[in-house]
Amino acid sequence: MELTTAVPHARGATGRILRARDEASGRDIAIKLLSRDDPLWTRRLRREAEALQQLSHPNICPILEVGEYDGQPALLLPFIDGEP
Repeated sequence: MELTTAVPHARGATGRILRARDEASGRDIAIKLLSRDDPLWTRRLRREAEALQQLSHPNICPILEVGEYDGQPALLLPFIDGEP
């Protein structure tokens, strides 16, 4: 994905959310940066996210990519504007 500069959007228990735009598709993307710097926790979360990528259901937000953003573990998701 070719993302524009991400701006802070929210902070939660497991990390923070940035909002960016995917230039190729024109859609807004949420970048969930994981706050823990624990390799075991990061590997487990990455495995779970990769498993969730296989699911398709209207009530599950799809995970577009699992990887890193600015050197931090990250999940890329469609941005859904709403109340936390």
